[in-house]
Amino acid sequence: MKLAIAILSQIWPETVARLEECHDCRVAVNPEPAEKQRVLSEADIAVIRSPVKLDAAAIDAASRLRLIIRAGMGLEGIDLRHARRRGIAVVLTPLSAESVAEHIIGLMLSVARRIPHHHAALRAGRWDKHGGFGWNLRGRALGLVGFGRIGMRTAELAHAFGMTLAAADRSPEKPSKQSAAARLGVRFMALEDLLRVSDVVSIQTPLNEETNGLMNAQRLALMKPGAVLINVGRGGIVCETALNEALRSGHLGGAALDVFAQEPPGASPLFELENFVGTPHVAAQTVDAQREIGENVERIIAAFQNSEPLDRWGISL
Repeated sequence: MKLAIAILSQIWPETVARLEECHDCRVAVNPEPAEKQRVLSEADIAVIRSPVKLDAAAIDAASRLRLIIRAGMGLEGIDLRHARRRGIAVVLTPLSAESVAEHIIGLMLSVARRIPHHHAALRAGRWDKHGGFGWNLRGRALGLVGFGRIGMRTAELAHAFGMTLAAADRSPEKPSKQSAAARLGVRFMALEDLLRVSDVVSIQTPLNEETNGLMNAQRLALMKPGAVLINVGRGGIVCETALNEALRSGHLGGAALDVFAQEPPGASPLFELENFVGTPHVAAQTVDAQREIGENVERIIAAFQNSEPLDRWGISL
């Protein structure tokens, strides 16, 4: 039986090609509201990524919709309560923990070793060998805000660098987290305590009511003088105005963001700072991660078609 699938975001091209062979696919990448509702109107399944929003109006336009697949993580674009009222299943295909964790380490090294500064100096014709010192990761304390799949893989990589590890997590009692913590020497602690003792704080937690505005001026002030903040979670978790002030005052030694409250962020004052590194929400933008996400989308659709459990290849909500 062919399914009507609305593909509203860019996903792995080979996945789209294979789905088109088996199903009635309508592809409209990042459509305007009217086009989105038109494409959804006859869809059984919707596949989305950010920045596509499925609010109540969009969901109501999709009278046949039975499944929403979020290719990646983050639910801020989906009216989950309305989807539940309509009896629509919602499944996330988690981002590759490997890709995001490696990006965290890359951002950490970029700040610690001043890589963007030295690259810019060379391009400007300057041999700035003695313009300042970087610092080693070995022996530094890394605090992980969120100890899920990404946090655990980041801990493994940071452990290889010889960093000491702590984590603040909402469900540290889970066996998988307890096992990883014991293996890697991770201490669980309250967020405020973690901020006070960490040389680097890495955020990889989702955006929700609890984490929106989590890193405000008060919590940034708790961080160690000279510490570094990294965020690959969601932009709304960090107050960028407060971060800018903490960097300019010298309280923080550096920061690196892959996500911003507004994307694209425009002319942010953070971009003027030498101790800031930014990337355009690309932590999972690797060939390996995008292929994996696309293949999991295909597996979820096949499971749905065969009335099989959907959570083998994703997270059912």
